[in-house]
Amino acid sequence: MYKRFLKTLLLVCPIVLTGACSVDEEPTQASQPRTESSTPTQGQKPEQAQKSARDTDVDSKKNKSGAIPTVRNHPIKETVEVVTAQQAADVVAREKGKLGLEGADDGLGIEGHTVDELGNEYYQVQQTYKGLPVFGASGVLEIEGGKVVVISGSWQPDIELDTNPGLDSRLAIHRALLASGESEPFSIEFVDTAGLVVVLAAGETHLAWLGRIRVMRGNMHGFSGRVMVNANDARLLLKQSDIAHE
Repeated sequence: MYKRFLKTLLLVCPIVLTGACSVDEEPTQASQPRTESSTPTQGQKPEQAQKSARDTDVDSKKNKSGAIPTVRNHPIKETVEVVTAQQAADVVAREKGKLGLEGADDGLGIEGHTVDELGNEYYQVQQTYKGLPVFGASGVLEIEGGKVVVISGSWQPDIELDTNPGLDSRLAIHRALLASGESEPFSIEFVDTAGLVVVLAAGETHLAWLGRIRVMRGNMHGFSGRVMVNANDARLLLKQSDIAHE
């Protein structure tokens, strides 16, 4: 259940956090890979727009600001055929160093696959650190005519983080809710099993618990939505109500 929830969250709506979000505050969305850069401008043919996107190589400068970079395109210059998910995974693994992900703990994994009406294929790519997903750091590997064209996405280099949590998910979330104004007594009901993610928020890299919960007061429901909480000090990084987005 958590894996399906997280996959939807990271790949469908990648989000960059700049600080703690309240229940009424929508996190900033990262640009969608390829879509914006391949949209023709006035007087520009679609094929010209696609070519200009592919000719925009990745700026692999190290990002020291503590924020995920904007979406960039990394064209694959050699001819590489891809017909399976494993071949796609091999391509992104080989190219990750050129995207600024040079550490042994940095990874790129394939998380999904779609095909458009023209037969072009798109493999969704998720950045990981020590096997954990990096929240908001995702992209797309595009295949045209069976050949790799470009990897588009937002990536976070230079992560250094202990991925052993100091607090379990229930305790961390309980403490975070208390600090955010919830009053005792209350209990937490997990709608989706909370899982660990690596996230950049307020200029820092955090190990965090991410999950969807309900706050219960006896038989009464309180807050219901998703939360992200630092797994060591219980700082609340995200609190987003389901009600606000129905």
